[in-house]
Amino acid sequence: MKFNPKYNLPGIPQHIVVRGKGTRPCFIRDSDFQFYLQSLKKAAVAFNCQLHAYVLMPDHVHMVVTPETEFGISNMMQSLTRRYARYIKTTYHGTEPLWARSYKSSLIDSRSYLFACMCYVEVNPVRAKIVDVPSEYRWSSYHANAYNKEPGIVDHHVMYTELGGDDASRCKAYLRLFCSRIEVGSVHTIRNALHQELVLGTAEFKSRLDQMIKTKERMNKAEKVVMKKRAA
Repeated sequence: MKFNPKYNLPGIPQHIVVRGKGTRPCFIRDSDFQFYLQSLKKAAVAFNCQLHAYVLMPDHVHMVVTPETEFGISNMMQSLTRRYARYIKTTYHGTEPLWARSYKSSLIDSRSYLFACMCYVEVNPVRAKIVDVPSEYRWSSYHANAYNKEPGIVDHHVMYTELGGDDASRCKAYLRLFCSRIEVGSVHTIRNALHQELVLGTAEFKSRLDQMIKTKERMNKAEKVVMKKRAA
C-alpha cells in the first residue's frame, strides 16, 4: 500500500529520511550538527510534531515523527530544510543545492514496528561502521531514549512511556530492546518500506489506514463543493 508522503495522518508515526545531493556531506563541523538538531526541534514544536528518534549521519538524516496535524510533517520538513540550506549557504558560501530531493517517508504501525524503526534509526552509525556501539555516536536520540540524557530533545511516544513507571525503568527496558537487536528481515522490511514509501504494518493496520484516508478524501471533496457553492 503506497501513500502520498505529503499527506499526513495525525497520530500515526512516520519514518523519514532526507539525503544530501550526490556524495556531498550535509554536515562538516560539530556546529553544523548542532544547528540542524536545534532547527529540527524548533520546527517540530512549531508545527506540532513529536520527535521520537533521530540520527544525523554525515550525508543524510533519519527520524521517527508523529504529526498532530494533517500537514504537520510536510510543513516541518519544508521549514527545516530551507532553514538549514540557508545556514549552509551563509556559513560555507555554497551555491549548489544541498538536498537530493524531497524527503521520503513511511507510515508506521506503532504496535508492530515503532521500536524496530527507532532501533533501526539509532543503530545506523553502527551499520555504517562509523562506531562500534550506538552510545559512541553523539548525533542520535539513543542517548535520550536509552540513558535519559538531553531528554528535552525527544518526545516520548506513549508506547515508550508504557515501558516503565519512571525514567530509570524505561531506559532499562529500552536498552533490553536494543540488546535483542532487530532481525535482518526486519531491517530489509523497514528499508524497503521507506525507499518505496509504503505503509509499514499489519494487514489490519493497512486496512484501517485505507479507511481513514478514504474518509478524509470524502470530507475534502465535500468541503470543496460547499466552498464552491458559497463562492457562486
